[in-house]
Amino acid sequence: MDFCHALPHGFLLRLAYFVNQAISSAKYKGKKEFDFEEPLMRLIWIAAILCISTSFMMSYLLISDLAVIKDGVLTPMPNVWWQLAMIIGCGTLAAVLIPEFTKIFTSSKSKHVREIVTASREAAHHLPSCPASLPATSAPSGSAC
Repeated sequence: MDFCHALPHGFLLRLAYFVNQAISSAKYKGKKEFDFEEPLMRLIWIAAILCISTSFMMSYLLISDLAVIKDGVLTPMPNVWWQLAMIIGCGTLAAVLIPEFTKIFTSSKSKHVREIVTASREAAHHLPSCPASLPATSAPSGSAC
């Protein structure tokens, strides 16, 4: 990404932070418990939306009138600006969707994590108990420890 795209994006990332901070302050003010994942994902989505829209705007402003010399003739390329913005936008969207899909397997509220925790608890009930002071390697022969 060139400087003309990077400069507004840096500004927009800061703007996204302050917008998210205002939303979070209003939503969670006075609450002792809240879902800490939600404000983080909201920040990512706000930043992505702002950056994608800016990519389209800056690409249009910078290269909408792009023309190249092809076979000695100046040939306009009116579609390059939105094609470039789409490429940048797809990369940004991928950066947003990866954490969303990762939450399926890692969030403390995900079905997958709850199943693993439940299975672990059930399995622990079926294990024989060993005295804490007796290491498994020195357990009497025939012992389940």
